[in-house]
Amino acid sequence: DVTDKATRNERIYQAVRIHHYTLREVGDHVGLLYSTISVIAKCVHETMKS
Repeated sequence: DVTDKATRNERIYQAVRIHHYTLREVGDHVGLLYSTISVIAKCVHETMKS
């Protein structure tokens, strides 16, 4: 289980960007809207770039 948001967000990013799950698949799995998954993945990506 994931207990903190930073770890959750990193795993969401990995699921979308590395393992190519759809936003909807990830959202359904973690109980969030696909648009929220998109925002999380983008934020993690931007953080990694800086």
